Amino acid sequence: MLGRLGCRAAPSAGLICRCAAALGVGLRAQLATTAVGAPTLQRAGYPRQLKLVRAAEVEGAPSTPASSRAELPKNFDFSAEQRIYQWWQDNGHFKPDENAPGEPFVISMPPPNVTGRLHMGHAMTATLEDIMVRHARMRGRKTLWLPGTDHAGIATQSVVEKMLAKEWKPNRLEMGREAFTAKVWEWKAEYGSFITNQLRCLGASCDWDRERFTLDEGLSASVAEAFMKLHADGLIYRGSYMVNWSPAMLTAVSDLEVEYTEEAGFLYFFKYPVAGGGPDDFLPVSTTRPETILGDTAVAVHPEDERYKHLIGKQLVVPCSGGRTMRKLALRPSPPRAMGTRSKTLKDLNNLNLMALGAGMAAIAADAAAAAGGAGAGEESMEGVMVVAGTPSPRACLLTPGRGTRGATNAEVPSSAMSSPVRAPADHDEMHMGIPPPDPSAAMHRGMRELLREEFAEQRDLIREEFSRGMAALAARVTETEARVAGVIAAVATLDARITSKFAQADVAFGPLLRLVPELSVAKDGVADLDERMGRMEKHEVLALAQFHVDQGKSREMAAKVAALTEQVQALEAAARGGEAAGRQVPVAARAPVTVAQPVPAAQQQLPGPPQPPGPPPLPAAVSGGGLTFAVVVRERVSDARHALARGTERALTTLLGPHHVTVVQARVMFANDHKSKVVFTVANEGHAAFIRARMLLPRCTVPVIADDYVDREFGTGALKITPGHDPNDYEIGKRHSLLIINIMNTDATLNANAGKYAGMDRFKVRKTLWADMESEGLVIKKEDYTMRVPRSQRSGEVIEPLVSEQWFVRMEPLAKPALAAVQDGRIKLLPERFERVYDNWLTNIKDWCISRQLWWGHRIPVYYVHDSQADADSAERGVSSRYVVARSGDEALMMAKEQYGAGVVLRQEEDVLDTWFSSGLWPFSTLGWPNTEAPDFKTYYPTTVMETGHDILFFWVARMVMMGMHLTGEVPFKTVYLHGLVRDDKGRKMSKSLGNVVDPLEIIKDYGTDALRFTVATGSAVGQDLNLSMDRVMANRNFTNKLWNAGKYVLLMLSKTDEAEWAAASTADFSTPEALASLPLAERWAVSLLHQTIDGVTERYDKYDFNQAGISTYNFFWDEFADWAIEASKPRTYGDDAAAAARSRQVLVYVLDRVLRLLHPFMPFVTEELWQAIPHTGDALIAARWPTTGLPVDAAALSHFECLKGCVRAVRNARAEYGVEEKRRIAATLIVADPALRASLSGELASIALLAKLDASAVTVLAEAPTEGGSGASSVSLVVQDGVFVVLPMAGLFDVEKEVARLSKQRAKIEKELTGVENKLKNPKFIEKAAQEYVDEAKAQAQEARDKMAMIDAKIEQVKTMG
Repeated sequence: MLGRLGCRAAPSAGLICRCAAALGVGLRAQLATTAVGAPTLQRAGYPRQLKLVRAAEVEGAPSTPASSRAELPKNFDFSAEQRIYQWWQDNGHFKPDENAPGEPFVISMPPPNVTGRLHMGHAMTATLEDIMVRHARMRGRKTLWLPGTDHAGIATQSVVEKMLAKEWKPNRLEMGREAFTAKVWEWKAEYGSFITNQLRCLGASCDWDRERFTLDEGLSASVAEAFMKLHADGLIYRGSYMVNWSPAMLTAVSDLEVEYTEEAGFLYFFKYPVAGGGPDDFLPVSTTRPETILGDTAVAVHPEDERYKHLIGKQLVVPCSGGRTMRKLALRPSPPRAMGTRSKTLKDLNNLNLMALGAGMAAIAADAAAAAGGAGAGEESMEGVMVVAGTPSPRACLLTPGRGTRGATNAEVPSSAMSSPVRAPADHDEMHMGIPPPDPSAAMHRGMRELLREEFAEQRDLIREEFSRGMAALAARVTETEARVAGVIAAVATLDARITSKFAQADVAFGPLLRLVPELSVAKDGVADLDERMGRMEKHEVLALAQFHVDQGKSREMAAKVAALTEQVQALEAAARGGEAAGRQVPVAARAPVTVAQPVPAAQQQLPGPPQPPGPPPLPAAVSGGGLTFAVVVRERVSDARHALARGTERALTTLLGPHHVTVVQARVMFANDHKSKVVFTVANEGHAAFIRARMLLPRCTVPVIADDYVDREFGTGALKITPGHDPNDYEIGKRHSLLIINIMNTDATLNANAGKYAGMDRFKVRKTLWADMESEGLVIKKEDYTMRVPRSQRSGEVIEPLVSEQWFVRMEPLAKPALAAVQDGRIKLLPERFERVYDNWLTNIKDWCISRQLWWGHRIPVYYVHDSQADADSAERGVSSRYVVARSGDEALMMAKEQYGAGVVLRQEEDVLDTWFSSGLWPFSTLGWPNTEAPDFKTYYPTTVMETGHDILFFWVARMVMMGMHLTGEVPFKTVYLHGLVRDDKGRKMSKSLGNVVDPLEIIKDYGTDALRFTVATGSAVGQDLNLSMDRVMANRNFTNKLWNAGKYVLLMLSKTDEAEWAAASTADFSTPEALASLPLAERWAVSLLHQTIDGVTERYDKYDFNQAGISTYNFFWDEFADWAIEASKPRTYGDDAAAAARSRQVLVYVLDRVLRLLHPFMPFVTEELWQAIPHTGDALIAARWPTTGLPVDAAALSHFECLKGCVRAVRNARAEYGVEEKRRIAATLIVADPALRASLSGELASIALLAKLDASAVTVLAEAPTEGGSGASSVSLVVQDGVFVVLPMAGLFDVEKEVARLSKQRAKIEKELTGVENKLKNPKFIEKAAQEYVDEAKAQAQEARDKMAMIDAKIEQVKTMG
């Protein structure tokens, strides 16, 4: 036999691969030395490792020629793996043979993340793909395995940001985009090769000269081209849909980057009161996320649920909805963009005179409620609605442009209403009002707007604190311009004195207002004191901000302004005197009346003033007839409720200003995905256009009860709250029922203004606070422990928030149909086939793909937004515009934009990057040169042959590659998809750090070698099945490596004394013809025939991608047949006196071992290459050797006859063991064989039979039938082998009967003792009473087993005694 197995490598053996990976050092630079310091050859010839028999002789000795015979060390040294790998790569064995005929075999390696470190998933992928590639290469195909890495947008950006934080360096936002991305490139250059070096340790035979990176220049060009084509085909669009939002990374993430964990939580049960009902009228609802109640827009019940049928269609009051619903119309000043100037702004509330809109504004709510059928309005009124209008005080200067938000649209007033279009500002979350140029004559008459005393009192302290901070900043800004405005300050002081003297008159005119707001009546300290007392009004409800900047013109222009101000003061005094008699009262719902001045005719407004910069184009006389002219702009195709809002606003303005000052231009009400209604007004005054932008939260304190089959009547209460803005299932229900979508979350997972008083609070804090508030209102039913399935970010670990967000999407349905057909008609084959149903189901129900990510590291979306000016571009949030072009580069984009929009355009590129899976979806063809379809690699190697990857990314990657490949290239990207399973621990659990069961492949390589790991991974499970990784199996396969090594050493031992002629003959020995096979003895003929049969079976398994069975079949042949039987059966001839027979036997051993090494090489490349180089062979390298030929002759009779020989040997071995025959004792045997041919074959192998069964060769005979005398009496035993074959062993005298009886008796006594203990336990009443039934049954089974063993021993003792 081959001796002891399972020997480990020398303890001092280092893992060079692991060190290289850890240090990031290329493999070429590593020293190729053995563990014991033996020199190796680094040359074109194979760098053979020599055994150190005598170190003193070997040290410093010249290199051994490649043709010399090697004496292998005791065990295969794992450190030789790197030496072998480097030799392969240096000699170009990883490159495709461009002269190879036939169809190429191509695999695109799934690109691991550049941040990655080798794990068992990588080990499985690399092993299976390397098996395919090495097999195809040995089959003579033009083979390309193209490697590369993925830029991994989220993962890499996260790693670098954490590194910066750890090193106390500026963060991403502080660095800026350009500096940060440069830092990431630095990180990639230093650490990005770790994963590829580690893949080399696994033996991955990729063409590393073709290695690609998803952000390299060529692939970036491919990504831009793909985006452009998809966009041109109408398959890419921008829209708002639900996405997975990462509050930590501040970006949308893919489903693959979300991990669901089972976590302890609560199920909250609460009351949803019925609108208009009593305290007992409510619908019980349960939820795991109470904070989302603030975003509810319906409650759903099952249509067949008898408990709740009567409530369907009724309204429910949203718990704590007072915190959500805002009843204010907030305005922010914002001048027209055409003014073009941009400066820092100052806040000066004295620049506004506030007035109430009056009862007309209440009509907005009434009309909106009536149009909506009363839903949501309830008892809410619009008495608190306010709008701001008026003019700046003399201190105010020019207004500056407002800043738009992302996704804004610009509306133009039709040319029928205006001679020149006036573009509305971009959408805002707050309302904006453009202030007309200064109109001092109307300032006093417009008055101060009513403020609610109680609201102002609540905000007063906050106002003062905030304003003092603002004044500090104001003082710093004003310091640098003090010299230029000295004259203005003096004029203002004079004005202040005059205002003080006229205060009594103002008190008469505005008495009601001053009584409501006493703080504003104290103006003794001048304009600054008035500013401080007014401050900013409610932060989230009423905003009235005046923006101004100090004109930095020449001193003569400033002097002119001072003179103009003096004249305006005089006009102001006259207007104040006239306004006292012209005042009138306008009621505001139930509030106290407020004096509001009548609009002053235009003729009275023509007062001299300071020079003003050019404004927007003048309006036609019909529109700008004097005073304040409001043009209400309402979007077309809006709901009745929304249209009523605009019409109500029109009537409110008409009531306030008179019918001649309001003009309806076009319907335009902008509704966001929440309750915010954005109403845009155009305001005209004396030929200058400005804008009002309003936001109004409709009073939706109630939500409807709807019926939907999705509701699970058995879960919770059977009633489901619907929050379309924050739950993917609710989102789908909301779309089916056309529900309003409310977003209550900011991007950092705090609640926004839609949450009312909860705004600014973290979502989990709101969960507790809101529940406490509900409890105080008597709305809580109970709270139960509940295990939740929580979505967490794979990268940052925080809870993912479903949000409706504006992103870029790909329309998937048009792409999915061809991809479905490709699998259905067989152009693409999925392995295992059961995944075809999964594939079909996913593509049939596919949703549009969100491809934008709010990151900096990645492929920046090649969209360029078009702006009319630099000011527009700078003011637009994130540079977004409704107009854009898609281009490959900035230069191309500018050229396209100029052609479409004119020469003066300014561009801003989209800040988002593409989802990493977008570039990965192009991987099979972009890496080969696409979009250049004439590229040599693209023409030669596309479509690829196989895509091998894990079944868990069938949707995320494989299906997308199919869709993108077919649409962009017109061909399927690959023909076969091989899906492997997951690697789990030996208990079937997923590997995770929390469980402590993660296995490091490099540690396995260090302890057991790469070949053992690869063979374990490849043969551990069938295609598509998960692998339960057991270290016992790894150890067993390490033993297999040793077995293979020892077999090679034995063959070399048999060849050690042969001459060069026999060595050469052995290297070319060929038994592939029937004649050569027939010339061999039975044992050799059987070995070669079984080898040929195994080659056919293994090759067929390879062709069917059944690598599990291919490896196991080769393993079984080598271990069970070649090593255990063929080698042993050959020994009588190899050690015999017949030189020709011995040489022939040695040739057979080399022939079989050579083919076995070829079959095993794709699985175990290192040890097979090392052994193949040591034995007689032809060719330079096993990696480049040809695959064994299939269809070679098989001698069926030899297979049958040798199986009978094996049966005879096993029968004798079993009998010896059963009767305790000493191992060294040789016994006689008689073989009774009825078939003449079989008898002849066995007669020729008696020496082998005697050796294998430990028989006395001189006492072994073969007969046609048993002799009549002797028979099979008590002194002999007859062993049946098969029909017509049995072995007779004369057992008498072959062993000591007394010793055997004593041994058996001792064994019986031990079992009897165990039986007594078990029986005593069963007799114990306490055991029977207290023990679980399974333990009682187990004890009874043990007792019965012991009795059966004792009976067998008793019978054996009786039999042995009869042989004495």
